Amino acid sequence: MSKLDASKIAINEEKKSVVITLPKAELLALNMPPDKSVLAYENVATFRSNFSAKDKNHLLQLGEQSIRDEVPNLGILNDAEKNASSFFKSLLSQLGFELVTVKFE
Repeated sequence: MSKLDASKIAINEEKKSVVITLPKAELLALNMPPDKSVLAYENVATFRSNFSAKDKNHLLQLGEQSIRDEVPNLGILNDAEKNASSFFKSLLSQLGFELVTVKFE
């Protein structure tokens, strides 16, 4: 909501219509706490030592980056935009607008 720009809201009082243009959905935060991570399998060969805390943190960072890279393919942002559109249509309809258009840029 902090990126909502008032100049992107067009109201036509005669037609009781409003067009609101919202910013595209984006991932704001991704938090994978290291204390919540679980090592599911670790098979250490003779010439390899156990993973250090530094190794585990690096793997966690790689996992977070992998998730960030896949976000556009997961449909999460599309769902967020659908939910935002539904929210604004409902809210603005309750305020008396008969035609509500929600766009994303």
